[in-house]
Amino acid sequence: MNRKANNLLFDILLFIFIFPYLLRYRSYFIYSKLVIFTIFASHLFIWFQRYVFRINLKWPLWAECISIILGLILIYDSLFTKNNIIFLLGLIISIAHLKKIFYPNKPYYF
Repeated sequence: MNRKANNLLFDILLFIFIFPYLLRYRSYFIYSKLVIFTIFASHLFIWFQRYVFRINLKWPLWAECISIILGLILIYDSLFTKNNIIFLLGLIISIAHLKKIFYPNKPYYF
């Protein structure tokens, strides 16, 4: 699959399955809800840039570092709620954005 098809597949999974789950998730910390809404808002921004304006967005290094922290906050929250899905999502977010720092020309996930 090419990069456009990968992006479309990822966005479909994200907006149809992952975000509905995250938006209904009962977190242990209020910060976790803020993290979820921040992730949702940033991916909504990416979606508009990608599909409405046809712009391939490149995030700065500081945004990648913030994304890693957001993933770690989800991992921390999952330790209290015992929610393995949130743990896995936080881990995936953190690893993907860490990978993007070390390999900036490769895609985040696949």
